[in-house]
Amino acid sequence: MMDYYKNRDDALRDRFNGVANQYEEFRLSYPDELFIDILQYSKSPQVALEIGIGTGKATEPFLKAGIEVVAIEPNKRMSDIALKKVEGLGTIEIINAKFEDCSFDRTFDLVYAASSFQWIKSENRMELIGRCVNMGGTFAKFKTVTIVNPDDSFGSEALFNIYNDLLPEYLPKDHSSKVKALNEYEQAGFGGYKHKDYYRKYTFDFTRYIAFMNTYTEYLALDKDIRENFEKRIAMVIGDEDIIITQKCTLDMVTLKSRY
Repeated sequence: MMDYYKNRDDALRDRFNGVANQYEEFRLSYPDELFIDILQYSKSPQVALEIGIGTGKATEPFLKAGIEVVAIEPNKRMSDIALKKVEGLGTIEIINAKFEDCSFDRTFDLVYAASSFQWIKSENRMELIGRCVNMGGTFAKFKTVTIVNPDDSFGSEALFNIYNDLLPEYLPKDHSSKVKALNEYEQAGFGGYKHKDYYRKYTFDFTRYIAFMNTYTEYLALDKDIRENFEKRIAMVIGDEDIIITQKCTLDMVTLKSRY
């Protein structure tokens, strides 16, 4: 089976076109504490660049803090949802393009990527980001993974076993690559590295969990028969039992110390 987590391309990106509304409804939000930590670390930024706004899951807290946001998003359906959602909250401009295809005539106090950094198709992605950050400015990268702990509930145990049986490589795991990330930041002139993890538990029924999974392009890219078999097994085995999952949100923050 192709590793869709590593082989992101335009065809995979285009799958967001069909799930933009579902993405907004079923994807989990980020912890409030995360945004407080970014604002404190970045020392009250005035203007920010968001790489991959999606449907605006990470945009509102910055606008409410009085920050002007310029956002990049190649998927217009998703950016339309974002723009409608944050209308009237502050100053925002959305550019429908890929980040690596953009150039700017100014730099930003804060550049952040919410569950989008992995989509940047460039070997020098941190160098590209560094060109967008004011000297002494902040780059923040955060993403989420949902961890299935079999000890949380009967439904969680059943889901864990279904993953192991049908999609073991898709079983959400609690792992980190801090050393690799730190090297990439330092090579691009960033320092002051700070990492933080946030954990929150959520309860799903099986229908909502399936809807949630169908907002992940890697899952949608699986063969239809595989997905149908997986979802039928969930419905049959779990039934009315609650599925408790843990959302782990990882945050990296760094400061631009020097340019290439």
